[in-house]
Amino acid sequence: DFTINAIAYDPQTGELIDPFGGRADLQAKRLRSVGAATERFREDPLRMLRALRLMATLQLELPEELEAAIKLDHELIQTVAVERIKQEFLVLLVAPDAAKALAALQRTGLQTLIFPKMADDAAALVAFLPANLELRLAACLRHANAGSALNRLRVARQVAQKVSHLIAHHPIGQSGSNTGKKTNPKQDIAVRRLLKRTG
Repeated sequence: DFTINAIAYDPQTGELIDPFGGRADLQAKRLRSVGAATERFREDPLRMLRALRLMATLQLELPEELEAAIKLDHELIQTVAVERIKQEFLVLLVAPDAAKALAALQRTGLQTLIFPKMADDAAALVAFLPANLELRLAACLRHANAGSALNRLRVARQVAQKVSHLIAHHPIGQSGSNTGKKTNPKQDIAVRRLLKRTG
């Protein structure tokens, strides 16, 4: 699919077989398809999401031609099994460059088919969060019916319950409360109450 995946090693001779320049692309932090991107994506539409996952995990740049090819054929992702989509998406979400990949997901139109209820500012918010799956899912779905969206993606029930629990306490304002009750956020007791409610 991509040049960085088209590298082989011969254990008998010690030779690295790299016919498409994948090693140089890795060093340059560049993602390229083997041949025409549209052909590779039409062979297996999951590769569009995999491109964004590789971008996020390996902190690669997504060239304009790859992004344009994804935008052109993004609707083909609907032909891919949900389990395969989930696997790529959840890895993307906790990757070092998840925010950039989520922004690309929105720009290309993939988001409307994979995670249609995702908040418009999800990418910006995820950039400030630790690499915790439940926290980042909650950031993406805080204005939506999280249970329905996560069930559609077939996320594990325990994860979905934690995300729903977090969203139930959103928004938390400067008072340290989502009930409107006035508290002093500088007092330890307000923080302890918040932690007790949210975990």
